[in-house]
Amino acid sequence: EKQNNTSQENNKEPKEDFYKKAKDCYNNKDYDNAIKNFYEAIKNDQKKISAIKDLGMLFLSLAKNSESLTDKDKYIKDAKKLMDKYAASLPICNKTDSYLENFYYTTGELNKWKNIAEKILKTLDKSADGPRYVFLLIKLAAYKISKFDIEEAKTLLNEALNIYPASDKAKELLNL
Repeated sequence: EKQNNTSQENNKEPKEDFYKKAKDCYNNKDYDNAIKNFYEAIKNDQKKISAIKDLGMLFLSLAKNSESLTDKDKYIKDAKKLMDKYAASLPICNKTDSYLENFYYTTGELNKWKNIAEKILKTLDKSADGPRYVFLLIKLAAYKISKFDIEEAKTLLNEALNIYPASDKAKELLNL
């Protein structure tokens, strides 16, 4: 009985809140410590999903704002490594798909991005989600153009223009 009380007391001891520390470090632009604390939050299952997403975005932000090509490459590599390890920990839902679509596009992992983008397009309602749907169609068309799949790109761009005829980007890509 005495052991049970001791173990219950140990369980009540507050753990260090690594996620909160990470957010505080981030807000104070102490990015190295933010990264360390996000990893600790993930390891200790403290707001794990938020920690994974926030750390991924932090790496991408640091890459975008790095003046050094070496640092930029390092942060992109860190971001990819993070998502390779933890993407399966994220919930399967539209919000995660949107996050991963943006993440993989930004990191240049275009095959992974394409798969997510196509999945999202299948789940969106063209009329209710029109702007998002058109935006993804245009991004997918640009991807198809980069792969020299011009006919598929034209099909996607025409679909985008059927939904939103004023799309200058779709018109621009069709005229390439």
